[in-house]
Amino acid sequence: YPIAEPFGVNENNSASGVTETSKTGSMVSSFVKAYYEETQVPVVAVSCSKGSTGLDFWQVNGNALNDAIARHEAAKNWLHANAYTVGNDFMVWCQGETDGGKGMSAADYSNGLKGIIEEMITETGIDFCAVVRIGNARNNAARHTQIIKAQTQLCKSYDKAVLVSAKLAGFGA
Repeated sequence: YPIAEPFGVNENNSASGVTETSKTGSMVSSFVKAYYEETQVPVVAVSCSKGSTGLDFWQVNGNALNDAIARHEAAKNWLHANAYTVGNDFMVWCQGETDGGKGMSAADYSNGLKGIIEEMITETGIDFCAVVRIGNARNNAARHTQIIKAQTQLCKSYDKAVLVSAKLAGFGA
């Protein structure tokens, strides 16, 4: 299907818990448009998102991450079966406000996200994780500081995580 908003609106999966009725953002289509303009490489995007989730929702061997793995593999298998060449293979991650609200430490967040990335690498063969760093909380500027720090540091120290945007810092969550 062509990428259109609201992206992923028909991709709910009640068995995994990856469901929501508020898929109204334009991050995916904006990301794909910017990526294509910069690289001239066509993009296939696979939806597997749920807002207001902590890392615990996406835990290794949990239903949500297994759903993401299954969706990725189904898309990749379809592309190969239909003679498409898959070049870069990565996931985009924009999550962490809920963990910041719960007071999660930078170390716990970093270790948790790294575990999720490692599982995706092992199970799907992704090349890396493109991290869209979260923004500051509107009503409490320090609320997400530990998560922002963790995302920034992980991308500096771990070659499988790449910080692709810090622009959300200008928006209140």
